[in-house]
Amino acid sequence: MSEPRRGIHRRIPELAEIHLREQQEDQEDGQLEFAGHGGDHVVFKIKQREGREGQYRSLVAKASMQYIRRGVELWAASQRKIDPGEQIAGELETREAFVERKKEEGLEYMKEDLAQERAFYADVKKHFAREQMLYSRGAVRTVPVSPTVVREILAELRYEIAPPTENLQVETIVRYQQILPEEVELGREGVASMGMRYLERLNIPYDDYVRLNNQTLMGKEGLDKDLFYKSVHGQTRELLKEAEQDSELKEVLRDFVGRTIDFTNSTGQMLDLAGPGNVRVYKTKEGKWDYLLVDVFAGGEWSLAAEAARDLVHLKVSLPREVVTDMTNGLNYARAVNGMAKALGVEKRIDLFDGKDMFESTVRLFSQAALTRVRSVFHWPDRKEFPETDEPAAQEKVYDPTLKKVRHEEGQTKKDEPEGGV
Repeated sequence: MSEPRRGIHRRIPELAEIHLREQQEDQEDGQLEFAGHGGDHVVFKIKQREGREGQYRSLVAKASMQYIRRGVELWAASQRKIDPGEQIAGELETREAFVERKKEEGLEYMKEDLAQERAFYADVKKHFAREQMLYSRGAVRTVPVSPTVVREILAELRYEIAPPTENLQVETIVRYQQILPEEVELGREGVASMGMRYLERLNIPYDDYVRLNNQTLMGKEGLDKDLFYKSVHGQTRELLKEAEQDSELKEVLRDFVGRTIDFTNSTGQMLDLAGPGNVRVYKTKEGKWDYLLVDVFAGGEWSLAAEAARDLVHLKVSLPREVVTDMTNGLNYARAVNGMAKALGVEKRIDLFDGKDMFESTVRLFSQAALTRVRSVFHWPDRKEFPETDEPAAQEKVYDPTLKKVRHEEGQTKKDEPEGGV
């Protein structure tokens, strides 16, 4: 029996690496070197000239697969023999006009994404120290996509169209970022990732689920550390345990959690704690504990997540899938951050219900019926036990067939109107 076809977000990076290796036998300054992939990006190393002396500094360039895929899809639409036109003001839109309009919409989406990201990091800079952030800058760039990659995307889309014979030029967002210092690379001794897990995905006993919510979201009880530690990434769990004996590490973690709570409460934004390695705790060359925000742009507002949770507790049960995604992100984010705050003795909390007494409503939110409705939207729980492995859950990407933005099922949410609901 043949193995199931892997998703395009896994195949594209592999093909990009092969193509680049074939094209560039010898790495020279200014050329690209394949560095891997993460989330929705293909990652390359690049050298950029800096200063009058002609020095080079190493950067990484992250090309968004979301918009690469969209660009290929638009190219495919332009090649179809049957006009995909739409009825506008009583007239049939031509294929050329349709494709051009979709390109303009895509460009506006990218500009909107970049503006949102820049505003987000401007707020982050107000709450975290400069040396604890890895700076990046995004821009819309035209990138060449090899015929092999185009063929894979067309197959994923089930388009029976031959790929181009030469590289296809596609607009996408490219993010330029400093290369991570060696001392914060995952896998090195003394380096760990901070992050959350999605409890609704796990086969967690219902009583434990309610107890965790009461302790981390409602503040009704103390904290069952053994239970809470199961709800975070394995490396986070080990850090929290080590902090019980290491006062210096404890203060570093307290600083991170306190700043994170202030950031969310004052800006209405969340840090991305879902992806592995987005926040890293490490030991410096001097042997001191510190942390680094590597890639924390979540793209979803905490205020939307909290509003979605309030909608559910008011028994507005017909919530669209997008809203349920917002809520699930918010619940798990608040659970993780508030639980860490309790474990570390930090008094501040992210307030899910904006200080209002909603005890009766929250009982509804954490009822088995509500949990079942949330899980039914995503076909959860998967075959994952509580606790499962120490690896964080992979993010699934679901693409809108109408060429709207991509939605991250578990970490980040873009603006679209998917089918289904709770």
